[in-house]
Amino acid sequence: MATPARASAPDPGRPGGRQDPLSPDWVNVRGLLVTVAEATAVAVTELEARPRCTGALRRVEALHAALEDLAEITRRLVIDQSVLDAVRADAYAQGAADCKAARCHLEAVPGPH
Repeated sequence: MATPARASAPDPGRPGGRQDPLSPDWVNVRGLLVTVAEATAVAVTELEARPRCTGALRRVEALHAALEDLAEITRRLVIDQSVLDAVRADAYAQGAADCKAARCHLEAVPGPH
């Protein structure tokens, strides 16, 4: 984990500004996407075979709602990452300003200059 540039800075999380596709959140989202996609294929096939079946129609509607929930979860993960990126950039800028004020060498600080 990154070291905060100032005492009040929260830990910005994963460095580099990229989301980790192997993180538990993304693994859960991918797993849910596969499950919903498979269930949707079965439900649509059933609805196609029995177009007047209200049960099959309800299953397709429920899967549609699940896909909307998945889109919301994905949106939240992306927004959370952008918030963390902004906090990280702010902490870096504050640390760089503190370093300049203390006349230290910025070359020793990793990150954008």
